[in-house]
Amino acid sequence: MGKEKEITAGEIMQRKMISVQVNDDLKKVIETLKRHEISQMPVTEGTEVVGTISEATILESLLNGKSGSRAKDVMAEAPPSVSRQTPVSLVSNLLRYFSIVLVAEKGKPIGLITKSDLITKMYGKNPMQ
Repeated sequence: MGKEKEITAGEIMQRKMISVQVNDDLKKVIETLKRHEISQMPVTEGTEVVGTISEATILESLLNGKSGSRAKDVMAEAPPSVSRQTPVSLVSNLLRYFSIVLVAEKGKPIGLITKSDLITKMYGKNPMQ
């Protein structure tokens, strides 16, 4: 009896990565989140992912009176990175602690995975039906 093959990061990742640059102003960040109907995204410096920014980090900075009007002023730490072959069980564990997991190949990001991607892949578009 063969063992069932586990789903991998490469099978569930989003290939289209929406991101902002470290020096983008918060107005642009918020507009980007709203336009793409997402709640978090990577922050890049050139082609390197240096952090993440989300509705939660922006709201937290506003509520705590944190000064700064750029993505770098309110971003959280850079997300973890995995390979395409990483089992979904490991990805799901990382998503317990991070809002995004990057999928990289030869050190370059090629996609990302969010909790929503994982839920959609594991349970379909509408898990309540």
